[in-house]
Amino acid sequence: MKMIFLWVTCLVVITGCNAPQENHDQIENGGTKIENKSENSNFYGTYEGTLPAADCEGIKTTLTLNKDKTYILRSEYIGEGEKSATFESKGHYNLINGNLIELSLTSSNEKSYYKILDGSKLMLSDKEGSINQGILSEHYILKKK
Repeated sequence: MKMIFLWVTCLVVITGCNAPQENHDQIENGGTKIENKSENSNFYGTYEGTLPAADCEGIKTTLTLNKDKTYILRSEYIGEGEKSATFESKGHYNLINGNLIELSLTSSNEKSYYKILDGSKLMLSDKEGSINQGILSEHYILKKK
C-alpha cells in the first residue's frame, strides 16, 4: 500500500508540475543554464536531491544506478509525525536515446523517468523526456554524489 502511495505521489508531482512542452536541451531559470549532453557514458553512480511534494516538506531522494542496469531508489518523505516515511524500491532501468533513464519497478509495471542533464545531474521527467521548465525546475534535479 505504501509503495502504491509513493508511485501515485510521484506521478501527481510529475503531471501536476509539467505543462505540455517541447523537448529542450537547455533549461534557463534565473540566469542559470543547465545543458543536456546526449552522449552520456559515465552516468552510473548515486544521485541525491529533495523533490517538491504537495503534502509534505519534500521528498529526499537517493537514486543509485548500477552498471548492470539495476537501480535502488530511496525516497524519504520529510515531515512531522505520520507525514514522515521512507520507501525503497529496486528494479531495472533502460537508457533511451542516450539521455533518458526509464526506471522499471520489479514488482509491477510502474515506470518513472529521469533525463540526464550531464554526467553529474539527473532531472525528473516524463516518458518523452520533457522536463519542468518553470520556477521550481531546479528542485527536480538530483546531483551526483
